[in-house]
Amino acid sequence: IFGDAYMAYLVTTVGVNPTPVISNLGIHLTNYFYEDDYHAIGYIKVSPNGEKVAAAHTGLNVDVMDFDTATGVLSNAITLLDFSEGYKEFFGIEFSPNSRFLYTSSFSRTELYQFDLDAVDIMNSVVSLNTTTITFGALQLGIDGKIYITEYQRPTLSVIENPNEKGAASNLNYSSIDLGGRLGVLGLPPFITSYFLVDIE
Repeated sequence: IFGDAYMAYLVTTVGVNPTPVISNLGIHLTNYFYEDDYHAIGYIKVSPNGEKVAAAHTGLNVDVMDFDTATGVLSNAITLLDFSEGYKEFFGIEFSPNSRFLYTSSFSRTELYQFDLDAVDIMNSVVSLNTTTITFGALQLGIDGKIYITEYQRPTLSVIENPNEKGAASNLNYSSIDLGGRLGVLGLPPFITSYFLVDIE
């Protein structure tokens, strides 16, 4: 069943609470859903500081929301990119290590965007980063603080070297990781990125 509900399940040392906290956000999901599993494709990510959740809905939109870790409630949804504006196959999504910037990709085109979540107008803070014909898939923050990006049907990964920096200073390094003759397609293994916020004591 398609709709505007997000479900958050509390995870503790004793397991997963089977009763979710449901947040109905009134975002634009139902406007474009065609009862098709195609629209279920795409990543959902939580920011490293736990305060934001973002979701890429293929053929629909990209949304970012506030998240209350104490209650499990999502609120204040903002649609950053919308199918009605001519964007299409949203897929990859990732936060910078400092949780300020959100990155998203489209696998049918060459879009790779950065949004500044601290901006007064987040939608208009968008910066287009890709200047090539490479099509990108998943984005994944690594423990080294860099964001790794699948290149569709190519034997390499691209890397955002400085994702905490704004615009071109984030330093998108094309085709910098060799896959040893294997081809990337769309996905990358997801991780709980808050685990990467570690300090030496």
